[in-house]
Amino acid sequence: MRKILHRFNMVEIVLAMGVVAFGVTAVMALLPPSLNANRDVSSDAFAEEAISKVVALVNFDYAGMNIPNSKPSTATIENLGESTTDYNNNIKDWNIFKYSSNGVYMLSNSDSSLQVQALVWQEQVSDLFLGEIDNYVSIPNANAVRIFVETSWPINAKYENRQKRLEVIDFFN
Repeated sequence: MRKILHRFNMVEIVLAMGVVAFGVTAVMALLPPSLNANRDVSSDAFAEEAISKVVALVNFDYAGMNIPNSKPSTATIENLGESTTDYNNNIKDWNIFKYSSNGVYMLSNSDSSLQVQALVWQEQVSDLFLGEIDNYVSIPNANAVRIFVETSWPINAKYENRQKRLEVIDFFN
């Protein structure tokens, strides 16, 4: 009795190769979005860290920072020139520079691989809700101030094209 060997014919081989090619293409199509998501997550984490460093700097040197009462102009952000103040001695493992335009800072990690620009401005607290009065009240700047910290990155891109995060903090005296 002869044993019959069944082999794959050409159509089955082409179909198998098509299925494998389709699977590899689907996996490769997922690679760029996952790499972009990874980059965005690391940038978001760095931006949050930068915001916390700016808040620490506000706590440390509020009077010396000369924070403006309105958002710094974004028209000149791309051409800031040289920084005027270096806060490196005050914030560990960070490089923080203040530019001549009030309220504009540049933060970078110790090896300068990640850089964030921070705009800092203040406003009067005018919407504090007091339950017993059942009304919103304004607090004088001597007693409370609202600090806005807007971080944006990458700093080599135009301001309009950057990713941005805004943090609002109320400080009470």
